[in-house]
Amino acid sequence: MDTPILLVNLQGKVSDPKSQFIVNEEAIKVLEGLEAPIGVISVAGLYRTGKSFILNQLAGRTEGFDIGASIQPQTQGIWMWALDRETLRRRRLPDAMNIVLLDTEGLGSFTKTETHDVKIFSLGVLLSSYLIYNSLGTIDDTAVENMSLIVNLTRSIREKVSETDRPGIAPKVDPTSLRAFFPRFLWLLRDFALDLQIDGRAVTEDEYLEHALKPLDGTDAEIVSKNKVRETIRAVFHQRSCFTLKRPVDDEDDLQELGSLKPSQFRKDYLDEVDKLIKLVYRNVAPKTLYNTPLSGAVIASLARQYVTAINGGTVPVIASAWESVLAQKTDAALDAARAAVDAELGSPDQFEDPLDDVLAGSEAAGPRATAAGIGAFVRRAVLAALPPATLESHLRAVTAQAADRAAEVAKAVQDETVRIAAEAAARVARDVQTEVNAAAGVDEIRAAAERGEAAFREAVRGDPDAAMGALHGVGWTGMLLAGAAQVVAAEAARIGREAEERHRAEMDRAQHEHQVLKDLYDSVDKEWQKEQANAKALREEATDLRYEIMGHKKTIQSLESDLAALNEAKSDLGRQLDSGRSERERERAEREEAERRIQEEAAQAAEEERNDMLQELDDRQERIDALSNELDAAYRMVETAKEEAEKALEDERAKVKKEIEAMKAKAEEDAGCHCIIM
Repeated sequence: MDTPILLVNLQGKVSDPKSQFIVNEEAIKVLEGLEAPIGVISVAGLYRTGKSFILNQLAGRTEGFDIGASIQPQTQGIWMWALDRETLRRRRLPDAMNIVLLDTEGLGSFTKTETHDVKIFSLGVLLSSYLIYNSLGTIDDTAVENMSLIVNLTRSIREKVSETDRPGIAPKVDPTSLRAFFPRFLWLLRDFALDLQIDGRAVTEDEYLEHALKPLDGTDAEIVSKNKVRETIRAVFHQRSCFTLKRPVDDEDDLQELGSLKPSQFRKDYLDEVDKLIKLVYRNVAPKTLYNTPLSGAVIASLARQYVTAINGGTVPVIASAWESVLAQKTDAALDAARAAVDAELGSPDQFEDPLDDVLAGSEAAGPRATAAGIGAFVRRAVLAALPPATLESHLRAVTAQAADRAAEVAKAVQDETVRIAAEAAARVARDVQTEVNAAAGVDEIRAAAERGEAAFREAVRGDPDAAMGALHGVGWTGMLLAGAAQVVAAEAARIGREAEERHRAEMDRAQHEHQVLKDLYDSVDKEWQKEQANAKALREEATDLRYEIMGHKKTIQSLESDLAALNEAKSDLGRQLDSGRSERERERAEREEAERRIQEEAAQAAEEERNDMLQELDDRQERIDALSNELDAAYRMVETAKEEAEKALEDERAKVKKEIEAMKAKAEEDAGCHCIIM
């Protein structure tokens, strides 16, 4: 989609307890059109801090989400911008997965309450896989206090219902139990102008964040409250990082109109940092999952409805309950789709020109084709990765049984319709032929009348006319002809009777033969079904092996990250050695100055030659000090080079592993899709 759309909004005033959050169905339809995997990136923070501007940059645009210049909050509710892979490629953004950007209503607005903020923040956290918390300046006590709603957030979200819960009493929740369901966290510091140093030592942005989240010393109520916020952030966001951005423009007036500025009007170093931020976010964003299941847009939409319903009902969103409800809904919808696909494949009797054509149930093609259509519809709609193998097999068996039952119903309906048409045609033809037989003067005329009647009957019936000839016998066809022929000659009547009896016997033999053929076909289809069951089992075992292989790749990535951490530690050690060398150089310089002072005091008493020797010795020492300084500087540059090479190697390995995982997933999905169609 080319523009953002409102996803969730409050219907009514914040002060009205009857106000309800509503989900925009138009946005839900857009979301349902996205296939997994989907990375959901949301931006939260205090109002009027430039969240919408950053989201526009992440979307590859300078405009989209509304950007205002007043103190009034610009974003109301939660806005969504869905970017499919084609759109991402067109905007030259990474296209490893579909992306959904969420712009949440600013926190701390004077027009809203803390309860309203917690509800909006809860929805943003529950729906996203990457959360950017946007704030201005540094991470000081005020910035941490502005995050205090994270404590209330842990009371507003639960994984599952406990037996010890009591109505009306807020349950105690261990924040660490929620970390598996919370997104990756990035604290974005806007207009950051300080040097990243702690106690005179240069630090990274992530080290700065960890330092800011360390507990404060003290036991008074204020310190305990501040430490509670820090502890909660560390507990629920186990994957967290920090990124700083300089002031985008120098002119204060331009700062109020960022959305309308051209790229040339921004500071170059700011644009470079924004480009790094975009690459960082797209490199680290993960597909939205729940219980290790990648979520499609339709599942995310259903979860959004579940969470909004819980919030409107005044209850705490329970992740497990919402997940189970969505799974049940998707499974029921998948079963309904399977039934509809079976019905569409089989159709109804009046749609077929030939009741015994192979499209009808009971033939060699109709049943398997209807089963394949039903299973295909179920696989496309159900959340397969979340269904236990036994449950999935049970549902597939139900679809197969339903297809067989419907095929049998259609076959019976066609048979009944064929019999009815044949009976009506037989009665009509019998009346017409009876009139001709009554007026016949000879056997030849009776024979001609019978032939015309049989021809008319064959044209009137559906399916195989020979198989329907029994309907003529049911209306006394043979007896009528024999009675008419008896009026001409008894011998002719006897001959016609024998011929009719022989035809009847042949028809019975053919019917028995066709019955045996159909039985053999049924046995063949049953054997084929058993074979496909074995193939499905083998496919599940192959998928299990694939998961173990993916876990092995993850361990390889973790090992590489440990190596990078070791390199960073080595860099820090060399930095400390460099600082120590510089201190030694300062001490030596001070000693030299002291020696020069003593030489000046003793110049009148010492010989000129001794003074010159002393100065020469000091010059030699200075040369050694300068040489040591140069060696330390060279060592520092070697550490920097080694770090860059290690980071590049780690990035290449990550990309390689990611491609291998995607290839294996694609192969597994292709194999699974093929087996589903065969069944």
